[in-house]
Amino acid sequence: MSEGTDLDKKISRRDFLKMLGMSVSAVAVSQVLSACERFTPEEMKITYKEIKNGDSLPLYIRGQEKPANINIQYAFPDVDPLQIRQKDGKGVALPFKNGEERVRFLGEIGDPTLYKVTGKNPELSDEITVGVYPKVTGNLISLDGRHNLEFHDNLYAMPVIVANQSYFEDQAPSEINKGEGYKRSDWKDVGHFGNGLIVGTLGEDDRFRISGYVCDARALVLK
Repeated sequence: MSEGTDLDKKISRRDFLKMLGMSVSAVAVSQVLSACERFTPEEMKITYKEIKNGDSLPLYIRGQEKPANINIQYAFPDVDPLQIRQKDGKGVALPFKNGEERVRFLGEIGDPTLYKVTGKNPELSDEITVGVYPKVTGNLISLDGRHNLEFHDNLYAMPVIVANQSYFEDQAPSEINKGEGYKRSDWKDVGHFGNGLIVGTLGEDDRFRISGYVCDARALVLK
């Protein structure tokens, strides 16, 4: 899967009910929205829950039928934490959709699925290295903490909302920022949200050790 626009994941009703019934120790993602369901700010009160170091989430691992209870670990203290969209106190996941006007929070989980990273998009030249940033704004604010992504066998990525950036000559897919009150002062002016990835290693003990954000999902090949 080399194109970021293909990351939207439709959740079956059976999987939705499975997720509803799963109990976790710290944070319950009790609902997962399919790609065809939409909620406007008028239809739902939007709040966000921050995923702290050591919290656990029921996440799908691509290719597995049932979600696993994944422990979230941030490899560096300056990595922006993940956010879960909340409706009536319950977590929901709203997949990224190019061209939509959305109320979002940077770092918001768009698809609660861990995909295996198989490499860099072959359309990118050898001179281009994929950067991993501690901040969801990527290089818009600062290059502090940036490092080149190192590819290895247990590297995984999960789709998240980031500040819109592109590794290609064209404009990356984006959503329009429709929100009021969901901007932090250090984000500057984020008019468009991008389809990005949070990347890290997945251990045999179901710990997802996060190293940072890739701000254009198209830069990596996922399966």
